[in-house]
Amino acid sequence: MKNTIVILRNKKIKTLVKRFLLKSLFLKKVEKKYKIPETLYIEGTNLCNAKCVFCYYPIIADQIVTKHMTLDKFKNIVKQFVDIGGESLSITPTMSDPLADPLLSERIEYLKNSGIQSLSFYTNLISFKQKIRNTLADLGNTLKIRINVSFTGFDQESYNKFMGVDKFDFVKKNLIKLSESSNNNKSLTSSVTMRDYDGSGDAKLSFLRYLKDIGMASKVEYGFDTWGGLLEDNISKFDQLPVKERIDRIGPCKVSFAKPLITVNGDFKLCDCRDALDELVVGNVFEQTIEKIWHGDDIRNMRNRFYSDKTMPNVCSKCEYYQSIY
Repeated sequence: MKNTIVILRNKKIKTLVKRFLLKSLFLKKVEKKYKIPETLYIEGTNLCNAKCVFCYYPIIADQIVTKHMTLDKFKNIVKQFVDIGGESLSITPTMSDPLADPLLSERIEYLKNSGIQSLSFYTNLISFKQKIRNTLADLGNTLKIRINVSFTGFDQESYNKFMGVDKFDFVKKNLIKLSESSNNNKSLTSSVTMRDYDGSGDAKLSFLRYLKDIGMASKVEYGFDTWGGLLEDNISKFDQLPVKERIDRIGPCKVSFAKPLITVNGDFKLCDCRDALDELVVGNVFEQTIEKIWHGDDIRNMRNRFYSDKTMPNVCSKCEYYQSIY
């Protein structure tokens, strides 16, 4: 009997050791694949000009001290990224809007000859001033830019309700301007992504026809996320907003290896997605280099936390955008 127990214990130990080794080998393989971030996200500003009910920004807006990353710091980050082989950049922040950044035109001008090949960002398009339109009109052939306009509401009533601002007709006019900019520049592409809501009906069909008439590509997604559980109570107040389903967690999220975000304060976050409370900070680029942070112990330890429900970051345990690396 004792021998049987010993054998069973040994088998269990061997199984655990085997799993540990396989996990370690797999993680090393994934780390090797992502020697550098697939896309680096940089937050040029922490300011937003909307009050979306499906975003965490309005909840903490009163606590945010508006900041814009200086151009010199932005250039330094970009140079570091290019020096390690980076080519793809996004200026989509966690909560703010890129077009609210007063230095956006200057950033794009710098990027044209920086070594960055492609730039992308999401925006609500509330602010689309002549200065940025002039910059986009003179891109040349060195930098490809993709702008994705994202908002909810197919008519003025629903837009005001979900976006929290009365800017529907204003954005419609800006969409025409953006479409014209894209049509006149091969280096610029644009599209609209809207999230559907229950009862959209004829308003949705009418607005999609409008987008087609002005030559703007579009797609409609169904389902809202809860920002890692932060907005569960807020979204539940609107029975028109369906919530995305959460999938089972199996190891680290793919995004943690591919799309980190650098905040306006220089904090380096593991993920570009929904970390509104800064749970995923693994360093600061004003104190360390991107390369050291990306290959450091802090980022590796953060990814290892995904293997246990007890240690997994709270925002990740409830995130509807989680994608397993397995």
